[in-house]
Amino acid sequence: MKKVICTIIVLLSVLYSYSQTYTVDNGTLVCTGTGITSDGIYEALISNGIGSDHFRETLAGNKKTYVFNAPIRIGNDANSGSNSVWNCSNQHIKINAASFQIYGSVLQGNITGGQSADGGSFSVVGTANDSFRLFNNGIFRAYGSSLYAQNRIRVDNNCEFKTIDCDFQPEDGVSLSDGWASSNSTISYDRTRVHHTTAVGIKLYAANNTNTFSLNATKVEGCKYAFQLGNGNNLTPILKDVEINSCEFHIVPNQGNANIVFVNPDFTTLRANSADANDITTIAFRYTAKVLDAANLPIENASCYYIDGSSNIVLNNKFTDAAGNITGLVNYDGETCLQNSTYAGNTKTDRQNHTKSFASYLHNLKSEPFVVNKDISENIILSNDILITEPSKAITNTYTEIETTAKFYDRAKAFLVDNYKGETATIITKNDNTIDAKGHNVIIDATAATPFAFDGSTITIKANVYTGNIITSTSATITTKNGALLEGGYSDSTGINKFVHLDWNDNTQLEVSFVNNDDDSLITSTGASPTTKVYKGFFLLPTPAPTNGVSVEISFSTAGGPPLYESIIPLKDLSFINLKVLLDNRGTEKNQLEMLYLYKKLLVKTEAIKNSLSITSNTNVSLTETITNTNSEASATLENQEALIRLLKRLLSKITANRESLKN
Repeated sequence: MKKVICTIIVLLSVLYSYSQTYTVDNGTLVCTGTGITSDGIYEALISNGIGSDHFRETLAGNKKTYVFNAPIRIGNDANSGSNSVWNCSNQHIKINAASFQIYGSVLQGNITGGQSADGGSFSVVGTANDSFRLFNNGIFRAYGSSLYAQNRIRVDNNCEFKTIDCDFQPEDGVSLSDGWASSNSTISYDRTRVHHTTAVGIKLYAANNTNTFSLNATKVEGCKYAFQLGNGNNLTPILKDVEINSCEFHIVPNQGNANIVFVNPDFTTLRANSADANDITTIAFRYTAKVLDAANLPIENASCYYIDGSSNIVLNNKFTDAAGNITGLVNYDGETCLQNSTYAGNTKTDRQNHTKSFASYLHNLKSEPFVVNKDISENIILSNDILITEPSKAITNTYTEIETTAKFYDRAKAFLVDNYKGETATIITKNDNTIDAKGHNVIIDATAATPFAFDGSTITIKANVYTGNIITSTSATITTKNGALLEGGYSDSTGINKFVHLDWNDNTQLEVSFVNNDDDSLITSTGASPTTKVYKGFFLLPTPAPTNGVSVEISFSTAGGPPLYESIIPLKDLSFINLKVLLDNRGTEKNQLEMLYLYKKLLVKTEAIKNSLSITSNTNVSLTETITNTNSEASATLENQEALIRLLKRLLSKITANRESLKN
């Protein structure tokens, strides 16, 4: 008895779950219930005498064909949405009537394992615009089907119109707004071909931004207008992998502030038949990129700068993350993209040619063109910058003064990376101890507000004393300010200014002169202002540069006599430094003392020779000369000089006597 009761309950549940009711409302067949069938509609039309020449046929594979020549409504206001369901999967449906209304759900086909199955065809003909209509909560879903609508399809509030893997020919599209305002509805096309309409293929057309449009891998072809935009303020549908083939116009702008985004379309230029400055159309492509070093290791904090073919900034100084990924890219519906083009109104320009540029503190700059016309995933390889001295950019940014070429280059590179705008070359470059300012002005300021500043034409560094050479173009200048000193040569608009540093460790005031070796003319001299021990200064190299070079001479300030020191300054060197100058033509007390010692030894040896010859008795050698100056590094003294002369005379006398003895 219990088994019978259970069986009855199950049967009642099945009947209830798949119930169907057919009534007539002013010549329209109204179908309700979750089990609406095509056979039920066919039989209800005939039994109620609605329309004529209805047709039903079973084809091979149990697929059926139905032709209904009467107005049909699925569901009603009181019983709509999923409460009234017509599943016409694996069937060919044609409705030839003045109206076809959906308050409930119409389903054709299904999804199995991600693929469409059990599709068929569904066409509505003989209707005026908007007579094929989805009312509140109405649903139309088709999978793997062929669809046709002779006139525009209208969608009201809270509706869903969805096609997957369909071939769809909608004359003038599916619209959310054309004189009315629908809300919270969705129109989506996935892997669908929309084709051959004399008006619009797909309407992206709504009165407000509560509605949703979705396109994925959909092809629009053979239509007068592929898409119609507009009317909803801030309406931003995202359409993915769209193809447009053989359409007279890609878009027709309407009104409002629509912003339509095409992700990875097969076009880069849009054709429009009219202008509406409020409508914006964006073309973007899926894009991911990593910035790596030569060892394929990720580079963090590399600056990235992208512009399109019209120099519009696409990516502005965004930095890579710890994995080397480029950040700051736009995201459309969860997909990272590189925006390729933005069109306002009907100004349509092909902007597929981009330039991508990268700057990293420890690496060389890189900039190259590329074409954005497809999805891209790539690695960017940057080579190492061998001119960097301090490996930590954080430390470089803490410098309070720039006193050396190493600090100068490192800080300029850090500044460039922090303020990168796609430059293809560094602000300055470095060669050993020389900075090339690349045509920029350079100011060395002891009281500058910041250690490094650059305004596009002038570089200012803070230093009390800057050591190193600097060159720039003949139209720029290199100057010091507020007591700053430059200890290095420089080349600018004034010419080639060579820096000379000499140290001869002598308290005597001496004159430093620079001589043109081509004609022995004086270039410049300390003259009436002689210097002691150390000389630091500049001289301007003559133009043209002397073939035989320039000599530097150190001499007594009084004219006459050979120079105490002389050297040729290499033409290629901006700085000439000698910190151990030997004044070769100047006697010193140390040398005189050594000479006195040697003369004494010679005199003793001479006496020994005489004694061995037994010519005369031995005469003791006596040196009574007094040495008064004990500073061995000081200048020679008169007393020493006179003692040396007396010793030489005595030595000559002894040698002469020995010679006479040998003759005898």
